[in-house]
Amino acid sequence: MKNSEVKTIYLSVDRHEQLILVDTIIYAQVTDKLCTICFTQGRPIHVFITLSALTDMLPEDDFKQISRSCLVALKYVKNITDRCVVMSNGDELPYTYKKKTSILLAFQQNLALRAKSHESISWRLDFSSEFRCFDRCPIPFFVLERAADSPLKEPHYTYRYANEAMATFKRTTLEALISAVFVPTEEYGGEKYIDFLAEVALEGGMRQWYETSAVTGKRIHVICYQPHYGFCACFLFPAEE
Repeated sequence: MKNSEVKTIYLSVDRHEQLILVDTIIYAQVTDKLCTICFTQGRPIHVFITLSALTDMLPEDDFKQISRSCLVALKYVKNITDRCVVMSNGDELPYTYKKKTSILLAFQQNLALRAKSHESISWRLDFSSEFRCFDRCPIPFFVLERAADSPLKEPHYTYRYANEAMATFKRTTLEALISAVFVPTEEYGGEKYIDFLAEVALEGGMRQWYETSAVTGKRIHVICYQPHYGFCACFLFPAEE
């Protein structure tokens, strides 16, 4: 079995073999020879294993050692600052400064690999059909794709789908809207929406907020969810007076 195909591993926890789902590991950190592994759900576990041994058990394209004592899952990296790597659970992990360039490169490569995964290719071929049910929906609806940029750069978004109601809302045509660049600071006038869109596109879940449209000047209720990794689908409901 190739390293990139590893889905589960076994670790000795309290003298018992425990099955670990690799996809649920956020990061692992060694302190005084004891390795603490944090997961997307549930409590961390503590095992006696070296970081090197653990790294050899995990998919090499999905994990990156950011310091002598810490290994992170690249898919759960939320941000990379000048002093630490911020994970999806909010934990801030300091990294070795000399590794900064390689950490950024690993993050970008992992993001690109996930975007080109088999799942992505299969649904991209029938992208318009997937959202066809929204074609005549009276509520403006659109789907954005997030560019595979470094988290230190300002992300870019592109319209990949929009319905007629969205084109009318934007006072344009569908032909002009599809593949056009979406800039949150111009659309709604607030930089906070960059964080909202990134959170949904990269971490999943749902976000909602109220805002005044820069196009119509009316209050709208924005609801977003993740249809696929790297994408953000949005509804624009009229806000209740």
